[in-house]
Amino acid sequence: MKTKTLMAAAVAAMAFGAFAKDIYLLVGQSNMAGRGHLSDDAPIPNERIEKLDKSDKWVAATEPLHFDKPSAGAGLGMSFARIVADRDRTVTVGLVPCAVGGSALDEWMPGAHLYMEAMRRAKIAQKDGEIKAILWHQGESDADRGKREASYNARLAKMVAAMREELGLDAKKVPFLFGSIGEFMHAPYYDGNCSLNKVMRHATDLIPNSAWVEGGDLTCNGDMIHFNTRSVRTFGQRYAAAYLRLVKKEPILLRNLYTDHMMFAAGKLIVLVGRTAPCAKVSVAAGALKASATAGGDGAFRAELPAQKAGTALEITLRTADDAVTLRDVLVGELVLAIGDEASAKDASRILTVPQEVAPQGPNENIPGCAGWRVIKACGAPKGAVVVKSSVTDKLAWMSERELRKAGQKDALDDLAYVRTYRPVVDGKYQVPRTLQRKAETLKKWIAAVEQAGGATSADARKNWMKLELDEKGWEPAKIAIAKPSFVWYRWHIVAGAAGPSLEDEGEAETLDGVPEIRIPAGCADLRFACNGIVDTDEAWFDGEKIGETGVETKYHWGAWRNYAIRPPKEGRHVLAVRVLNHYGAGGMNAPRLEWKGGVEDLAKAPGLMRVETAPDAKTGPRPPSPWGSDFELSNPGASPTVPATLYNAILAPLEVLQSVKER
Repeated sequence: MKTKTLMAAAVAAMAFGAFAKDIYLLVGQSNMAGRGHLSDDAPIPNERIEKLDKSDKWVAATEPLHFDKPSAGAGLGMSFARIVADRDRTVTVGLVPCAVGGSALDEWMPGAHLYMEAMRRAKIAQKDGEIKAILWHQGESDADRGKREASYNARLAKMVAAMREELGLDAKKVPFLFGSIGEFMHAPYYDGNCSLNKVMRHATDLIPNSAWVEGGDLTCNGDMIHFNTRSVRTFGQRYAAAYLRLVKKEPILLRNLYTDHMMFAAGKLIVLVGRTAPCAKVSVAAGALKASATAGGDGAFRAELPAQKAGTALEITLRTADDAVTLRDVLVGELVLAIGDEASAKDASRILTVPQEVAPQGPNENIPGCAGWRVIKACGAPKGAVVVKSSVTDKLAWMSERELRKAGQKDALDDLAYVRTYRPVVDGKYQVPRTLQRKAETLKKWIAAVEQAGGATSADARKNWMKLELDEKGWEPAKIAIAKPSFVWYRWHIVAGAAGPSLEDEGEAETLDGVPEIRIPAGCADLRFACNGIVDTDEAWFDGEKIGETGVETKYHWGAWRNYAIRPPKEGRHVLAVRVLNHYGAGGMNAPRLEWKGGVEDLAKAPGLMRVETAPDAKTGPRPPSPWGSDFELSNPGASPTVPATLYNAILAPLEVLQSVKER
């Protein structure tokens, strides 16, 4: 009998992986499904992380986890899973993605279609493991809805109770985790989101064993709706920390640069920093190496192991009375800091990729969006690299406030004081700083002079160049990359009709009255102009109707994702017009395209026309300083990586505990 039992267990293990699954249900709308751009950061390692795919089969987890819409991208689920998977290596983490973009809470109430589908998939998952938590992120579709906001918490509590009951979950053992929706200051629904967040924070009073996760400091991907890749991964780490606090009495929460496969520098102290219960005793062991520390009143602790020589391999375990954490495959060797991309660290055996982020208010503990160390060479010299994906070379941005004081950088210190005291919103109204107003007025006068001189910035251009009918004499074939500061107009001629072969299939573009054209289906659904960044700002029209714009108020506007919806086109001729303002230096578009349900047209390869104004008329004088430079960025704390100390605070300060990072 015992032999049969063991054989049955072995067969079950082979059926759904070597370990039993700890299952986590991912529910909500688009920010749970994830809309972060997958090209913005390194992929998260997925060993022992699986997902239930759209055919209800377990597969290795890769992003996008969700499949609700073609725009699904990086979400918070993967970074959450990576942390909980590393806390217990006897299990496989199983993610059950069920979120659907644009869904309202009523669509998740008991009996509603999204609720029913999530329960169906959860029950399938339960055959292979145990549901450990429900992760929820939703609210954008319920924000600014008057009375609906007032009832939100009661409805949410009803949904959670129904899910737990239907799935047979013990509320005391299965936490419910939920977080704040985006508070992007210039979004048209900013006030509604802020108002609903104030309400949702108190849902923990109605939902047993629940935790609220703050995300008010996180940033969007440029569409003023969705969190970017760095932010959703940071959000996932915060969800994981909240989960561990609920399931463990007092967990050890190391800073997020401490992961398996990490590297410490040879000849330097091995420093371990994190938080746990206030005043708790923390013991550290790595083979024969021992250390201990006592957490302070805020729970912060710092333990130090003696320096080791290059090539030393370690497994480090930290313990308290309530928890234990082990870091595996830790190596000691040469550790370097590489600014730019991974190509500059190609000889490294392991890498930590750090996305660009800013922190003007003060030094961070954690690196936002850190996905964990990756082994890129199984053997060879023990060399590791911390790769900072940043192109900013302004020395002041990388200096600490202490270094700025020591160097006598008074202007830089004044900038920091300005950032920390400026209040962008007072009594619900955005406050424009006087410095920005003054410089903006100067630029407006210059632009007015340029418009009088004619060209791409002229009043006639602003009035007529986006329309369907236009004399295009003097226009030239479009070039996506622009070498100089420019005002650039682009026009693409489009014919909507019956579906037919693409331009690539035909081998050459058709023409309409001698002008190249692009063919798309008439009435195609979900038509949009998409672009992975425009340098610097833009406005776009379809048949003279504005479909979107991205201005300097958008954080990282020069690389922000453009995703402008276009009404389903009627059969016939149309024009897509885009006006790009490249303020300083080289600029242009990055991968512009037309997308629709079932099709895509690469506008970088498709025929188009453009008009460029690279310099003003001599009578207008030189271009004045940009209001979108330091003064504007200082008025929007965190908006610019060039503000003094912001890159040091966000990137270098949390790395200092490695004690060894040096310029390459």
